[in-house]
Amino acid sequence: MKVKTSSLKKTEERGSTDHSSHFDFINSFIKKNPNSKKSKFLLSFGIGMTMLIAGFAVLFSQSSGYTVFYEDTALGFIDKPEVVLENLSEINESVSEIKNMETTMYEKDFSFEKGFRLFHGKNDWQEIAEAAYEKCELDVNVYQIYVDGNLAAEDSVMHRAADAAERIKEEYAADHPEDNFNEIDFVEKFEIRVSKGSSANISDDDAIYSVLNDLLTVKTVTEIREEKTVPYEIVYEPTEAKNCGETAVKNAGVDGKIETVTYIEKHDGQQVASKEVQTKVISETVNQVVLVGTKGLVVSDAGMITPSRGTVSSNMGSRWGRVHKGIDVPGDTGDPIYAAKEGTVTVAENKNNGYGNVIEIDHGNGLVTLYAHLDTISVKPGDFVYPGQVIGGMGTTGRSTGVHLHFEVLMNGVNVDPLGYVKY
Repeated sequence: MKVKTSSLKKTEERGSTDHSSHFDFINSFIKKNPNSKKSKFLLSFGIGMTMLIAGFAVLFSQSSGYTVFYEDTALGFIDKPEVVLENLSEINESVSEIKNMETTMYEKDFSFEKGFRLFHGKNDWQEIAEAAYEKCELDVNVYQIYVDGNLAAEDSVMHRAADAAERIKEEYAADHPEDNFNEIDFVEKFEIRVSKGSSANISDDDAIYSVLNDLLTVKTVTEIREEKTVPYEIVYEPTEAKNCGETAVKNAGVDGKIETVTYIEKHDGQQVASKEVQTKVISETVNQVVLVGTKGLVVSDAGMITPSRGTVSSNMGSRWGRVHKGIDVPGDTGDPIYAAKEGTVTVAENKNNGYGNVIEIDHGNGLVTLYAHLDTISVKPGDFVYPGQVIGGMGTTGRSTGVHLHFEVLMNGVNVDPLGYVKY
């Protein structure tokens, strides 16, 4: 704050003149001539001058203060600058009410000049506000509303756009009470910037609400806590103590339980994302162990059971001018065909590609086994089979030179040598 004091200094200089010599002369003359008319006149004159000087002194002491300037425009006369500075927010509010638009006067633009005003009363801050409205060309505050960096509207009231944005959120939440939001915001970046101008293109609550409601997308995030069951798996354990096709439960399975925390994000009510952020184990899963009879069969190091009894008559490779994709094991019509490993049946039908009756089993992790030329099929697509389970009978359907099992192993859709998985 710059305080101008030039007037104060000049006044103090004028008031410091020594007049004592004049009064000493008058006093000496009266003492020498106490009864003369001139002495009586001088005495009356002295008393009158004394009272007059005292009166002016009182008047000047009560009329000292500061002239208030805003950007070099004089607004009034006050006793202390604090009257303006401590009430600046009230002055701005008062001017805004008079103009019916928000304006802001800044402390840095005020200055104060100390001096005297004869026969002039002191102004209060309300009078300063009225003088500012009458004498100053004040720019109004223009609040620019940006959505994703693009200017959407200009408003003359600071809080109106923010209130409209909150109204949009509140109305959305009221319309979707079942969602129980943890967070509600907007997809777009919403910001308000202040500038100076002469007017704004919006000065109405409903108008700014309408503009923002068309441009903003409500984003909500809801936390979902769920308790889920984790089914136990069946693990098959081969045993020669039981005949093929015989099974027995060694250990019963127990389902586990977990608690999951998932965040669901929606834009204007449409789900756009789901993210599981936390999993807590409530109780562990215990897998069921089933004993599978393998008496008379062989279990390989890869954990597969030979799919039939007998010996290999033809290996995988080139044969008769073309590639033989698996191995052949001859036998008698109806000899049992066993699932080499647990899995889900995906094919169980007669194919018109030379394989005749075919079964395919998906064992997971890209591993598939194929059984062809079957006489009978004992399973259907979707069935889950365990290792050693009878799935059909040996035959000679399709293009076949005799009763046998054609057995293939595929890894990720590519044929591999079955003898690397089963042992005959």
